[in-house]
Amino acid sequence: MTYAYAMKCVEKIITHDKARDTKYEPFSRTDKKYYTWWRLPFAMTFWPRFLLAAIIITIYTIWVRACMIGHKMGSPMAPWRRILTKRPG
Repeated sequence: MTYAYAMKCVEKIITHDKARDTKYEPFSRTDKKYYTWWRLPFAMTFWPRFLLAAIIITIYTIWVRACMIGHKMGSPMAPWRRILTKRPG
């Protein structure tokens, strides 16, 4: 699925259609005029991706801090610590 095709499908939703909007008034969008071709995908995907990244980074930071309890700074890490604190993925 290309970006152009996706935006063509989204444009059908964004455009104002009086017959459809009167039929499904509770579900009709009143802010259609504020969305442009570049703004809609960004608004739909930015915050979920941002929150997921923040949660993953927080969990990973807590995990690494817990694994480093009792480790002396400057000394080599034990192999099990190195394995447990490797970058995920």
